[in-house]
Amino acid sequence: MNGGEEARGEAPHDAFDDAETAWRSGRHRRPATQGGHMNERVFTVVEADALMPEVRRRAAEIIHVRADLSELVRDLRSGNPVPGGRAAAKAYEARLDELASWFTANGIEVKSLAPILVDFPAELAGTSVRLCWLEGETGLDWYHRSELGFVGRRRLPPEAR
Repeated sequence: MNGGEEARGEAPHDAFDDAETAWRSGRHRRPATQGGHMNERVFTVVEADALMPEVRRRAAEIIHVRADLSELVRDLRSGNPVPGGRAAAKAYEARLDELASWFTANGIEVKSLAPILVDFPAELAGTSVRLCWLEGETGLDWYHRSELGFVGRRRLPPEAR
């Protein structure tokens, strides 16, 4: 309980409301991007493409765990008995953190977990860009200038491959 919430007629603060909102938006303990750091890994298109099977495999697992967590949190909020309860929710959160950490450990920037959006720092024609993959896409076919973000997405030109 936080500072007399019930005395003021407010509902007690529920950490799972915050957790679910954070996971839906991809903000839950999301690793910070490394943009601009000298130790940032810079990928070629070929290197990033080579990682895509593992990116898709891990993304599929994130999607599964994310859905399980979302359903569990909904059931907890509605008062339904849930096997494992809050401990199970914490275990799902820990698993999501573990899955997301693989991306950053490999130099891939996690921009969102719902939907999953990742960027590979790269250079095209001497310009700093991010090779961009969004949940549901079949391949790594998009990029944007580093300073523009998602709004600046363009298809990778054929000569970039």
